[in-house]
Amino acid sequence: MGGFPHYGVVNEDYLLIKGCCVGPKKRVVTLRQSLLKQTSRLALEEIKLKFIDTSSKFGHGRFQTTEEKNKYFGIGVLMNQTKFFFQVSEFSFGQVA
Repeated sequence: MGGFPHYGVVNEDYLLIKGCCVGPKKRVVTLRQSLLKQTSRLALEEIKLKFIDTSSKFGHGRFQTTEEKNKYFGIGVLMNQTKFFFQVSEFSFGQVA
Protein backbone atom coordinates (compact mmCIF):
# COMPACT_ATOMS: atom_id res chain seq x y z
CA MET A 1 0.00 0.00 0.00
CA GLY A 2 2.67 2.48 0.94
CA GLY A 3 5.92 1.46 -0.71
CA PHE A 4 9.23 2.71 0.61
CA PRO A 5 9.83 6.32 1.75
CA HIS A 6 11.30 8.44 -1.08
CA TYR A 7 11.25 5.41 -3.41
CA GLY A 8 7.66 4.43 -4.07
CA VAL A 9 5.87 1.17 -4.67
CA VAL A 10 7.98 -1.78 -5.83
CA ASN A 11 6.23 -3.69 -8.64
CA GLU A 12 9.10 -5.93 -9.75
CA ASP A 13 11.15 -8.63 -8.02
CA TYR A 14 12.75 -7.48 -4.78
CA LEU A 15 15.15 -8.62 -2.10
CA LEU A 16 14.49 -8.15 1.59
CA ILE A 17 17.65 -7.36 3.55
CA LYS A 18 18.18 -7.29 7.29
CA GLY A 19 19.72 -4.08 8.53
CA CYS A 20 20.52 -1.08 6.39
CA CYS A 21 22.02 -0.34 3.00
CA VAL A 22 24.12 2.82 2.79
CA GLY A 23 24.03 5.20 -0.12
CA PRO A 24 21.56 7.49 -1.85
CA LYS A 25 17.97 6.50 -2.50
CA LYS A 26 17.21 4.48 -5.67
CA ARG A 27 20.89 3.59 -6.02
CA VAL A 28 21.68 0.33 -7.78
CA VAL A 29 22.98 -2.30 -5.36
CA THR A 30 25.30 -5.02 -6.66
CA LEU A 31 25.02 -8.38 -4.91
CA ARG A 32 27.91 -10.82 -4.78
CA GLN A 33 28.94 -13.99 -2.98
CA SER A 34 30.87 -13.55 0.24
CA LEU A 35 34.62 -14.20 0.00
CA LEU A 36 34.71 -15.76 3.47
CA LYS A 37 32.38 -18.44 4.76
CA GLN A 38 30.06 -16.98 7.40
CA THR A 39 30.41 -18.93 10.65
CA SER A 40 29.12 -16.51 13.26
CA ARG A 41 26.02 -17.36 15.25
CA LEU A 42 24.20 -14.35 13.82
CA ALA A 43 24.94 -15.38 10.22
CA LEU A 44 23.86 -18.98 10.82
CA GLU A 45 20.58 -18.19 12.58
CA GLU A 46 17.44 -19.57 10.96
CA ILE A 47 15.09 -16.83 9.80
CA LYS A 48 11.42 -17.20 10.68
CA LEU A 49 9.64 -14.48 8.74
CA LYS A 50 6.16 -13.93 10.14
CA PHE A 51 4.94 -10.64 8.70
CA ILE A 52 5.95 -7.93 6.23
CA ASP A 53 4.39 -4.55 6.97
CA THR A 54 3.15 -2.96 3.75
CA SER A 55 1.40 0.03 5.32
CA SER A 56 2.57 3.52 4.46
CA LYS A 57 5.56 4.84 6.38
CA PHE A 58 4.43 8.44 5.84
CA GLY A 59 1.69 9.89 8.02
CA HIS A 60 -0.59 7.43 9.77
CA GLY A 61 -0.42 4.34 7.56
CA ARG A 62 -3.05 1.92 8.80
CA PHE A 63 -3.93 -0.33 5.87
CA GLN A 64 -2.00 -3.26 4.40
CA THR A 65 -3.98 -3.52 1.14
CA THR A 66 -6.17 -1.30 -1.03
CA GLU A 67 -9.10 -3.67 -0.47
CA GLU A 68 -8.76 -3.24 3.30
CA LYS A 69 -8.78 0.55 2.92
CA ASN A 70 -11.81 0.51 0.61
CA LYS A 71 -13.66 -1.81 2.97
CA TYR A 72 -12.98 0.51 5.93
CA PHE A 73 -14.04 3.69 4.13
CA GLY A 74 -16.86 2.03 2.16
CA ILE A 75 -15.52 3.20 -1.20
CA GLY A 76 -16.49 -0.05 -2.93
CA VAL A 77 -20.13 0.38 -1.90
CA LEU A 78 -20.09 4.01 -3.02
CA MET A 79 -18.59 3.09 -6.41
CA ASN A 80 -21.25 0.41 -6.97
CA GLN A 81 -24.03 2.90 -6.14
CA THR A 82 -22.54 5.50 -8.50
CA LYS A 83 -22.20 2.93 -11.28
CA PHE A 84 -25.82 1.85 -10.76
CA PHE A 85 -26.99 5.51 -10.83
CA PHE A 86 -25.27 6.15 -14.17
CA GLN A 87 -26.70 2.95 -15.66
CA VAL A 88 -30.22 3.93 -14.57
CA SER A 89 -29.87 7.52 -15.80
CA GLU A 90 -28.53 6.39 -19.20
CA PHE A 91 -31.42 3.95 -19.51
CA SER A 92 -34.03 6.60 -18.70
CA PHE A 93 -32.46 9.14 -21.09
CA GLY A 94 -32.47 6.53 -23.83
CA GLN A 95 -36.23 6.03 -23.50
CA VAL A 96 -37.03 9.76 -23.57
CA ALA A 97 -35.08 10.40 -26.77
